[in-house]
Amino acid sequence: RAYAGGGPRIGETGKFEGEFKVQKKAPYINHRLEVWEKLHKKYSDTLASKPRKDIKIELPDGTVKDGKAFETSPMDIAMSISKSLAESAV
Repeated sequence: RAYAGGGPRIGETGKFEGEFKVQKKAPYINHRLEVWEKLHKKYSDTLASKPRKDIKIELPDGTVKDGKAFETSPMDIAMSISKSLAESAV
C-alpha cells in the first residue's frame, strides 16, 4: 500500500515526482525470483502429473484435429494448419 512519506510520489500529471533512484541488485529481486521458482516448480509438477489422454479439437470451420490433453497448445494447432497462420498469430 502507498503511504505518506518523503519519497517519490505520483503527481497531478500522473508522473513520478521527487527523487527516484534505480537500484542495482535491489534486495527484493532475489526474494521475487525465489517465489517465482517455487511457484513455477509447483505448477510444473502439477502439470506433469496430469494424464495425457488423446483429445479431439474441433475448429470453427468443423475441422477436427487430434491432440493430447495438457500438451497440445493453440500454437501447435495453428502450426499444423499453416506456419504463416501461426506466425501472424504471435
